Amino acid sequence: MRYGLEFVTLTDVVREVPYKIFQGILAEGGIVAGMCVKKEMGEVGRNEVDRYIHYAKKVGLGGLTWMRCEGGVLTSNITKYFTPEILEGIKKAVGAEEGDLVFLIAGPWKSTYEGGGFLRKKIAEDLGLVPENEFMFFWMDQNPMFEIDPVSGKRDAFHHPFVLPLGDLDDPKCGGACFDLCLNGNELGSGSERIHDAETQIEVFHKLGLSDEKIKARFDYFVEALSYGAPPHGGIAIGVDRLVAILLGKDTIREVIAFPKNKKAVSLLDGSPSPVDEDKLQELQIITLAGDGLDVSDTEEFNPDA
Repeated sequence: MRYGLEFVTLTDVVREVPYKIFQGILAEGGIVAGMCVKKEMGEVGRNEVDRYIHYAKKVGLGGLTWMRCEGGVLTSNITKYFTPEILEGIKKAVGAEEGDLVFLIAGPWKSTYEGGGFLRKKIAEDLGLVPENEFMFFWMDQNPMFEIDPVSGKRDAFHHPFVLPLGDLDDPKCGGACFDLCLNGNELGSGSERIHDAETQIEVFHKLGLSDEKIKARFDYFVEALSYGAPPHGGIAIGVDRLVAILLGKDTIREVIAFPKNKKAVSLLDGSPSPVDEDKLQELQIITLAGDGLDVSDTEEFNPDA
């Protein structure tokens, strides 16, 4: 759900800006993106801007830059680093008009848009832009096979290393047969088609930087099982707790869990976790640093944000 707010990529617009922070990010393959908060959406004063700058750092953004459209031009304490032409380009790209506020974020593509998504949702909630009792589903099925670290160039699996590749594994843009179902910006379920032949699985492991020795040590049993002739297979799992929480308008799945734990992470229904007999620990050669017992008297609900 976009709430009338959306980040747009400004990388080409600001590529020549003499602003060292942006130039350093762009030189490392990062992006710059901007979002316009329209004046009619609600008043966002300087105190609120400072709070959003602090929030941006909490959600993984390196920082948050802002500008306000006044007198037909973008103004702020950093516009001195931008030429009038670049400022006009930003203004047009995000659709800023008189009185509107513009936020700029920058960094690696994935973390920047992930953090930008959290920031956008936070602003929408604060301004009362999130509609009630409206459900919007999103099916994402064109995912990459790998994520590539912009600094090291190392590949990592986008979903997991057992996803069936769709294309040439040597192509950095090779797709993967994985998919996600989302509702109102929340992931409901994730799934994939799986690799079902040993040769492809070994090749994927190699692309992820695993040597033959590590493959044998970690996945020898699995690769051998595939070599016997596994059929094509796949699936998806839906998070029922998450779905119910969204449908009921709850902020957390703890509101719909039958027996949530207290602040000490203890299940009051069964007293779990409970101490393990010393002889069992010795039998399994496990050392525990836990105390003699657990206090389950605290009946207050566990607050994950505390």
